[in-house]
Amino acid sequence: MAGNKSEKKKSKAKEAAKKPNPIKNMISYVGDVKRELKKVAWPTRSDTLASTWVVIILSIIFSLFFFLCDSVLKFMMSLAFA
Repeated sequence: MAGNKSEKKKSKAKEAAKKPNPIKNMISYVGDVKRELKKVAWPTRSDTLASTWVVIILSIIFSLFFFLCDSVLKFMMSLAFA
């Protein structure tokens, strides 16, 4: 009987040792993230501004295109159903 109790305690101690420590995992994860962020090739300010202007100009062009298409279709529908 006494042998079984000590074996159970040992097996419980082994199981506790196998369980991952969430704090250590979190610290390890944050360290990994920092290392990966150092590898990132961040765009320069001029690259970011150029991309921003491209997005703004293309947004204006597409909005005008869709406005024109909508106006033409609205006019055609009014002729067809008036």
